[in-house]
Amino acid sequence: MSQSEKIEDAIDVCAEIDERRAKARAAREAARLAQRKIDLEKIVELEESLGFDLETVETQGRVVEGVPVVVAVRPPSKAEYKRFQAIFRVEPEKSPKRGDAIDQLAKACIVYPEKDSEAFAALLEHFPGTLSSVVPVATRLAELSSTAEKKG
Repeated sequence: MSQSEKIEDAIDVCAEIDERRAKARAAREAARLAQRKIDLEKIVELEESLGFDLETVETQGRVVEGVPVVVAVRPPSKAEYKRFQAIFRVEPEKSPKRGDAIDQLAKACIVYPEKDSEAFAALLEHFPGTLSSVVPVATRLAELSSTAEKKG
């Protein structure tokens, strides 16, 4: 086999692999969108029953069957926010108490999936950074922002 034939063969093999990857990605994206639809329908029901909009965060990349891809977050109560700030502002950066404060605030503010559900446990199992991802959203909901920030 000549050098040019080897190159052509390698190009063909790579094209086949790229095609398989594209099909697998399309299947995962279809699964993600199907789960997202389920999640958003439940979140809309929650918003209607609560009477206010919820913020959402979404999983990135992976899709795990039966695991929500959208998490709904409500603002923290005054007491929840105050407790979080009291620990977070005082404790040294590497203190385990700061991690506990993050977990407590995130768990308090997540309204979907329900915290006592298998879906919530699976979410934390497959996406262990969920609680850390929720806290910036929750704290932002408790704080004010300037109208200039919204324009920019």
